[in-house]
Amino acid sequence: MPKAPIPVNSVKVEAIGHYGPALWANVFYFELGAGPYTVPHVFADCAAAVKDFYASAMTLASFTTDWVVDYEKVTYRDASDSMQTTRVADGSAGSGTSPGQDAQCCLLINWATNDPRKGGKPRTYICGLADGVMADVAHITTGFQTGRAPLIASWLAALPGGPYANHVEMSLVDMSFRDAKAWRTDPVPFPIFAGSVNPVVATQRRRVDRLRPS
Repeated sequence: MPKAPIPVNSVKVEAIGHYGPALWANVFYFELGAGPYTVPHVFADCAAAVKDFYASAMTLASFTTDWVVDYEKVTYRDASDSMQTTRVADGSAGSGTSPGQDAQCCLLINWATNDPRKGGKPRTYICGLADGVMADVAHITTGFQTGRAPLIASWLAALPGGPYANHVEMSLVDMSFRDAKAWRTDPVPFPIFAGSVNPVVATQRRRVDRLRPS
């Protein structure tokens, strides 16, 4: 069975960027409120939410100046027989004044859901860490870790209220496409109600072709 498409009235946003010569991507899924919403409004607000995640929940000073969010690729399933996709330019860049960690070193965000299954919990890995947030070679500073908690909570709590220009109401979800090692007939969204920074620096494998053309 092939991978099923996202449910109607849901959105996939891929944040695409670079860190020096290395390419990176983070994926976010949203469920929308009742609406109705126009396609351009959904595109704009969902892209704005992801841009705001890095700027407000993480803060751009956490990342070095050569870490950049190039654009958000937004995919919106507005009907059972319709899938809309666009790219929204971003250009946000880190503002940390210290040098950065290697490309495979990542800030790890653990997301909390009501998914009863063991394993496979949602995580987000973000490269480009500035040395200034490091306590040592393996750990994030306690101040940085605890300081993100209320910022992440505020970002999550604001989404259902439609805080962006077009007031599209949305909620961050973990979109489960598989269960018991098999593809689901229809993916199941599990609402994400909290997020926290892991105190230990994570690593992310990089394929040799994940580099920007020279």
